Amino acid sequence: WNTTGIARHVVVAGMVPEMQRRGIHILGHGCTGRGNDQIRFELASQMLDPKIQVYAPWRDDAFLQQFGGRKEMIAYCQQHDIPVKATLSKPYSTDANVLGLTHEAGELESLETPASRVDPGMGVFPAEAPADAQRVTIRFDKGVPTAIDGERLGAFDLVVAANRIGGAHGIGIGLHAVENRFVGIKSRGIYEAPGLELLSRSYEFLLQLILDRRSRRLYDQVSTWIAEQIYQGYWFDPATQACRDFVDRFSQLGTGTVTVSLYKGNVLYESIVDAPNSLYSEEAASMEDVGEFDHRDSQGFVGVLGVSARALHTAGQISG
Repeated sequence: WNTTGIARHVVVAGMVPEMQRRGIHILGHGCTGRGNDQIRFELASQMLDPKIQVYAPWRDDAFLQQFGGRKEMIAYCQQHDIPVKATLSKPYSTDANVLGLTHEAGELESLETPASRVDPGMGVFPAEAPADAQRVTIRFDKGVPTAIDGERLGAFDLVVAANRIGGAHGIGIGLHAVENRFVGIKSRGIYEAPGLELLSRSYEFLLQLILDRRSRRLYDQVSTWIAEQIYQGYWFDPATQACRDFVDRFSQLGTGTVTVSLYKGNVLYESIVDAPNSLYSEEAASMEDVGEFDHRDSQGFVGVLGVSARALHTAGQISG
């Protein structure tokens, strides 16, 4: 999970109205000229208020002459007693929000540096998780997680609880990925998102029941496209909003109670109940002589499919 992209849009959504209230029209950000965040901050803020101008120190010649990189900035902060978490002994940077952590830069830029070089901030590595599994029950109402283990929670508190539970079992902790930045550079990061991983894997089990084959394919395609839009700074874009409305249509079916088992980084299926929109029928799926499905009905269906299969062979299009 790359949680940084959506976090930037949340910051802008809260910041721009306050800037307008105070009559401020200049946005300053410390994003590097090689990264995605500069694009996210600037596109998102200017979509909400075209009058906003930007000051970016990493594109300021005077700033670049004084601060060539991370080491110089840390030294400056230490010299002037400016409290920052970054130190020369911690050779990577961490970007954090309630949804997850992203560890990048420094030693992590080397592909020879393992993910274990990072000190997890939201849990433990799977190998260090408890030897005993933990069962967790999550309630979804119209696509929204609303309760954990029977306790109804607001969105923020529910994510915090999911982070705590998932992180303790190494869920979504220490995940390595090399991404393609919007500016065309590949970068490497180590990610943590225990709550999102727990909730999404649980919701995935529910989606398997409620969406037919065509709907699921379309849902995955549009969801992936929305994720790319967020990554590139287009959350407020009209196309993204339209696609969100599309996904919400399917989300209205996402009601059910999902129980999973957490064990050393794995989210394992246990059960699903109270899912009124489930398309799954135990009788229809059974290999036994039960239910309304007549095995003999498949004869004509298979015969029709066989027409094209034989035609492929006759046309010499099948090899092997």
